[in-house]
Amino acid sequence: MSSLSISKAWDDARPIIARDGRLMFIIALATVVIPQTIMFLVAPEQTQLGMQPGTEIEPAEASGGVLLLSLVAALINIVGSIAISYLALTRGASVGDGLRRGLNRLPVTILLFLLLFIVGFGIAMVLVLALFGASLAEIGDPSTIPTPSAIGVLLFLAFMLAAIWIGVRMMLITPVIAAEDVGPIDILKRTWVLTKGHFWRLFGFIILFAIASIVLMMVVGIIGGLAIALAFGEPEPMTLAALFTGLVGGLAGAVLTVVYSAIIARIYLQLAGMPADPAREDFTA
Repeated sequence: MSSLSISKAWDDARPIIARDGRLMFIIALATVVIPQTIMFLVAPEQTQLGMQPGTEIEPAEASGGVLLLSLVAALINIVGSIAISYLALTRGASVGDGLRRGLNRLPVTILLFLLLFIVGFGIAMVLVLALFGASLAEIGDPSTIPTPSAIGVLLFLAFMLAAIWIGVRMMLITPVIAAEDVGPIDILKRTWVLTKGHFWRLFGFIILFAIASIVLMMVVGIIGGLAIALAFGEPEPMTLAALFTGLVGGLAGAVLTVVYSAIIARIYLQLAGMPADPAREDFTA
């Protein structure tokens, strides 16, 4: 089992960001900022960015066009994530190299997500049955509120803890997809092996990064939201307010994506026993 140092991963990531951060940000601009900005411009009330301070976004049913746009944006985000990870992993790679890698690995990634969705959906159905049991038969009765069983609640709590544990163990999926030419099952096996014995360090990193991300997004949301509201008013579809709100949120998200990808790439390289700054020829991909 390889050793892991989060502080070393951060130290190794900083020169990578300084050297290749511009290239990674170009990809983030195309695959994170632009799709998010378009989504917010078209349907600010449905993207749920909520950057406008004091603004309550009422739930609304997304139209077919918005759902299709969301799907396209999600696929673009996946390609971008793989591309940024590839650049963060590989010295000498270009923007074109990263995007080609992202597109080449997109089908495998979709299959992987479908597999995880099917498994997760099946577990969710079992939990619903365990939580409510016989009460499900009474759901059609408006006078009856289904109540969860005690065993169901315990199973739900156990599931949540297991989900956190599995999520941490699977956090290297993107660099594995970017660096290794393996299929969906082997991707899961590989990231499971790499993260074995490192749960608490990885969990601590996720918590710290999540806190930092929330603080950054809150600051950007408050300052940016107030400035945009004063200059352009409330964000409505196809307005400058919606355009700039989506753009500000997208830029903040792009910065976080680049930093996170660089650190996760260094963690992957540590656990894979590879140099901290490998060239393309160091990979079999």
